[in-house]
Amino acid sequence: MELPEFTFLTEKGILKLKCIDIVEPNNGRVLYKVDLFLDDKNLTKEYFGDWNYMNFYLNQYSPTNNEWIYIPKESNHFLIKISTLEKIETTLSCFICGYFYQEYFY
Repeated sequence: MELPEFTFLTEKGILKLKCIDIVEPNNGRVLYKVDLFLDDKNLTKEYFGDWNYMNFYLNQYSPTNNEWIYIPKESNHFLIKISTLEKIETTLSCFICGYFYQEYFY
């Protein structure tokens, strides 16, 4: 199985979200272990802290619009502003699909 990788063009460079492994920390909870890079600089710790895991079922994942990148980190989803790379925490705690519509995120 090929692991997903997402590439985003930002004003600071190319941001890559790489799924590097599939883990099951307990029965039925499947996650991707991920790394986040800006060009060649590893930003994983800066954005994910000590828990660099993301929700597994991404078939309805809509990661970006013209202003934001949505990251469904397990338990603590966040947005990254494309122009500044600022991280904004969300109140979402579970991932079903998440999508952008105009300037809103649902």
